[in-house]
Amino acid sequence: MLVYVAWFWLGGPLLLAWGVVQLVRLARKRINHSSLFHGLKILGAAVLFSVMSLVVGEGVGHAKREQMKEFVQRAVPLVDAYHASHGNYPIFLNEVSDVEIPFLVGSDLSYSSNGERFEFVYFDNQSLMGGLLYSSSTRKWSRWS
Repeated sequence: MLVYVAWFWLGGPLLLAWGVVQLVRLARKRINHSSLFHGLKILGAAVLFSVMSLVVGEGVGHAKREQMKEFVQRAVPLVDAYHASHGNYPIFLNEVSDVEIPFLVGSDLSYSSNGERFEFVYFDNQSLMGGLLYSSSTRKWSRWS
């Protein structure tokens, strides 16, 4: 998603300006058709690479979200068992076991607790400013922005 935003806001005006210049040159008959064809090939390659980047980025984002949700599904019963035996939720996730956040998810997922409740917060890179929240009070995922 970030690649698309950069492409649109930086590349879009440049391509628009290039297109206007080419149309003016074509109207004045000062353009070589081979240079126009060369420019269109470059434009086509840029669009192709942008689309490929979006497809790959979406695939990686989907895999990250799936790994994150699977990890939370495994961790919540451990946190609940800790609560049942100690009377409060663990402040740090490593207090329940040696569970490790998956590599692909990395620091995009965080756990926090005040002892009375806990939550997992996932910062979704594809939404720019937002993510998913799993709370012990609702036991459901909710989107925040």
